[in-house]
Amino acid sequence: IPGMINESNIEGRTLLHLTALMNKPDVVLLVFYDHQIAHLLLPYHPDFSIRDIYGLQAIHIAHLVMYMIINASHIGI
Repeated sequence: IPGMINESNIEGRTLLHLTALMNKPDVVLLVFYDHQIAHLLLPYHPDFSIRDIYGLQAIHIAHLVMYMIINASHIGI
């Protein structure tokens, strides 16, 4: 993991970006808000400032995913 933590794919997305893209609120919350998961990632020095080709950081994607999940639940999707 140390060599891969900040590697990006063709869209400029890192492991943090890809985890945030998962349509699972618990995963998104765990990556960014759960101190135990953060504790596991921190030794590998993930760079939270990396932006993808669309200019988004992983935290931006996490917020967008959570917004879509919350809105979908309000309209019954």
